[in-house]
Amino acid sequence: MGNGSNAADQLAGLFAWRQLVVDLTRAELRRENARLILGSLWWIADPLLQMGVYTLLVSVILARPQPDYALFILAALIPWKGLSASITSGSTAITGNERIVRQLAFPRIVLPVARLTAQLWRLLIAVLAMVGMMLVFWPDRASTQLAWLPALVLVEVVFLLPFVIALSAATVFVRDLTNLLRHVMRFGLYLSPVLYSVEQVIDRVPPPVTFIYQFNPAVPLLEAYRDVVYRGVPPQVTDLFLPLGVGLVLLVPALAWFGRVERRLGKLL
Repeated sequence: MGNGSNAADQLAGLFAWRQLVVDLTRAELRRENARLILGSLWWIADPLLQMGVYTLLVSVILARPQPDYALFILAALIPWKGLSASITSGSTAITGNERIVRQLAFPRIVLPVARLTAQLWRLLIAVLAMVGMMLVFWPDRASTQLAWLPALVLVEVVFLLPFVIALSAATVFVRDLTNLLRHVMRFGLYLSPVLYSVEQVIDRVPPPVTFIYQFNPAVPLLEAYRDVVYRGVPPQVTDLFLPLGVGLVLLVPALAWFGRVERRLGKLL
């Protein structure tokens, strides 16, 4: 009952202060753009540069050609960038806003939600840029299945929300968590089907390991993006139940825990 009550209070506070979420999201986007010459364009430039490096490594140096390998990577690299950036940026949502947390009275839950919303906006821009590149460089790959992309972005946001909320508070208690998460995300890139497909894992990895691997919620999510963008087929909707279910199931305890520690956050900063 306590967890449900805390979670409900956090949602109520979030709804009541929804305009602040919008204002903080805009401020976050302006802050990032002000520090960089290319601004939010780096959000798409970064995966494009990685795409070039991995394509050169795999297709040229290692001589393992695959049709349109650059798009094969990009289709999963863009949503992975959204996942990674949301986790690392969201973890500093409170520690990075120390002054307003100490000076102003408002539900702290708006801070991680605003960070996630800013990353969502960047993800949407990157997805649109990817679709535009497809129409120019890979027009034969473009299909009506691209209409699934907004739904996949929504699933990704639901999946990420409890992690961003919980990590934003946890980082206040353990400051080293931010640095640790950067390494975890870097390692996670190679454990997720970004540079390779799930089929390649099934072919080369023992079945027990494959079985465990497929319980990674990012696996069906990234494969769904690749189905829509690269393969031109609809995603396996039942596979999306894993990331969607993980996000919905963990949301209540994440909100409840955040509500319990909220009052201590200002004192610990």
